Amino acid sequence: MEPLFRRKTVRVKALVLLLFILTGSHGIATAQPDKHFYNVDNEINFSGTIKKIIMQPIYEDRSPFLIITVAEKKTNKTYTVELSPTWFFEKDFHQGESLHVTGSLTVKGEKNLVIARMVKFKGEMIVVRDKHGFPNWRGRRWQKRRREIG
Repeated sequence: MEPLFRRKTVRVKALVLLLFILTGSHGIATAQPDKHFYNVDNEINFSGTIKKIIMQPIYEDRSPFLIITVAEKKTNKTYTVELSPTWFFEKDFHQGESLHVTGSLTVKGEKNLVIARMVKFKGEMIVVRDKHGFPNWRGRRWQKRRREIG
């Protein structure tokens, strides 16, 4: 007679395999948000005018992100710029204002997505990620600064 724990293990594996087959191999991956990462090799710089400001919930159970649509001054090419969680950003943007963006470009179909690292706005440089693309709102440095502020 086969031990009980082996039979349960086989049943669990069979159930997982069945769910994988029923949802399709892509079904599990599409249930998660479309992930993108900062790539220093794709870093670009451009100046433009703010066309749209959105506070969009990108990551489940997290604060919404500040997203701006910017039309580049020279080419009028449109970029969707992901800045940071709304709670982290302390400046107010308005449609029609000019800014300079440094960030990582990802092209998804017709959409030009830029994950911002720095934004120059009204003469002030705002750094939202370090030179490697890691967010300034995470980690020990931000937690220490947050304790000092609050």
